[in-house]
Amino acid sequence: MTEAQFLADAKRDGYAEILEREMQAGSNATEHRHGFDAHILVTAGEFTITIAGNVNTYRAGEAFAVPAGTAHAEAAGAEPVRYTVARRHAQS
Repeated sequence: MTEAQFLADAKRDGYAEILEREMQAGSNATEHRHGFDAHILVTAGEFTITIAGNVNTYRAGEAFAVPAGTAHAEAAGAEPVRYTVARRHAQS
């Protein structure tokens, strides 16, 4: 997936907040939750996410989603991982 397509899809689907992020090589975030839906496009490196014991690794050009409230852990591969995250906050 290209970044342009990712951004167009995010806008169409109501993801109003777009951020560029990076995790250092070999770093990780223990299990946590977010109060927003997240749609992530990996732009460099490898991003591993664990949800309910299922481990998936995504590479540059691959995208995935994490619904609000979903417990998950994150890890970067042997190189720094860069990614674009689109956030969709619940409507009040």
